[in-house]
Amino acid sequence: MVVGLLFLAGGAGGMAVAGTLETFPTALGGNGAALALLVAWAIPDLREARRGREVDGDLLGAAVFAIVLLLLPVAVDWADPLAGATGLVAGAALGYPLARLATAR
Repeated sequence: MVVGLLFLAGGAGGMAVAGTLETFPTALGGNGAALALLVAWAIPDLREARRGREVDGDLLGAAVFAIVLLLLPVAVDWADPLAGATGLVAGAALGYPLARLATAR
């Protein structure tokens, strides 16, 4: 259920923002959905790394994926930068409280 919410917040939310702020929104929100999931997945490992602890996750690989997804609008005309930015924000906004909730248990 949480993954579905993240996917919808990044993808559909990104397209809602792009459709509201642009005059002719012809784009797809896949990059927003992917960034929301990626950021939410990376937050627990980023919190641990910030504390100086060793993490098992591949943060370098996640950073490469994030850069590719953020630069996707440069390569293809149907990818929307606003959808990607919204996905980034949605992943952080939903992922951080989830990470705190998981560590509190």
